[in-house]
Amino acid sequence: MEKFIKNRISDLLKIRSENGFRFVPDRDFYNKTGIKQKRWGQLLRNDKPATTEELLIVAQYFKFAYSDILEMQSENFISN
Repeated sequence: MEKFIKNRISDLLKIRSENGFRFVPDRDFYNKTGIKQKRWGQLLRNDKPATTEELLIVAQYFKFAYSDILEMQSENFISN
């Protein structure tokens, strides 16, 4: 049986979208984060889990608090 790993990147964008924010990645986003377009698609579709480093990079880009992201990541370890 395959374990479900919650999509943290999607959760971050949902939090932002509640305030009317709609994110469409552009070349600037890919350059600043260092996340390639294919990898970003994998993260959004939850094909592959995000690393802690990727979570922190995306959090920094969207100006989220690191503590919130690390808390989200630790919830994943606790639930598994």
